[in-house]
Amino acid sequence: LSPGAGRFVCSSFRVRVSTQLSARSGRSRCTLASAVRVVCGAILLSKIHLDKTLALLKRQENMHPVLCTNGSAFIAKGQDKFEPILREFYSAFNVIDHLEDCTQEVLKIAIYHFESSEKYIYPVVQDLANVVKIKISGPNWVDLSHPNANKGFALNALQKHLGVSPEQTMVFGDYFNDLEMMEQAHFSYAMANAHPEIIKKAQYKTLSNSEFGVETVLKELLKQL
Repeated sequence: LSPGAGRFVCSSFRVRVSTQLSARSGRSRCTLASAVRVVCGAILLSKIHLDKTLALLKRQENMHPVLCTNGSAFIAKGQDKFEPILREFYSAFNVIDHLEDCTQEVLKIAIYHFESSEKYIYPVVQDLANVVKIKISGPNWVDLSHPNANKGFALNALQKHLGVSPEQTMVFGDYFNDLEMMEQAHFSYAMANAHPEIIKKAQYKTLSNSEFGVETVLKELLKQL
């Protein structure tokens, strides 16, 4: 939605691939990450920190790292069980022999564990916190990115670029990687399945991801325009 419509709407958490709202409303979807790259450029992981992280993850079992680049994603071959899970979140991705072979600039490393991100991934990567931003972004996901790469920073840059205030901003979140973003919007919604800390931080609450909580709120908003 444009600033002229009264509010800038940002759906920010990791969503499963869905076209329900865009197909019915005729509006294209735009993620916060893609929008802010246009405004202030990409905030990249340095090659040194990328190599250090990949070397650490290579020594672990049952972890599935995804290299997220500008408009694409990469995983290493031999992860047949993980690929169907990844397709729920990424409409397209590339399978390469080794992640070290990726020649594109990396914005983020997303790491998946089938059981628990807090129990199995975070303890392994927490010592990297002095060089990268570490966010538990879901029950099964941990994100590693540049120290300045958080959704609050990105949304603030986008608000300034569009001339939109926090009072005109609506955000949706469900996990720790959404905390900074919640502070940048008056209309902050926690999903019903969100982490308790996110529910505590948000001003409002909506249905769960699987119940199309974001679409439900946006449809009501569109009726008012």
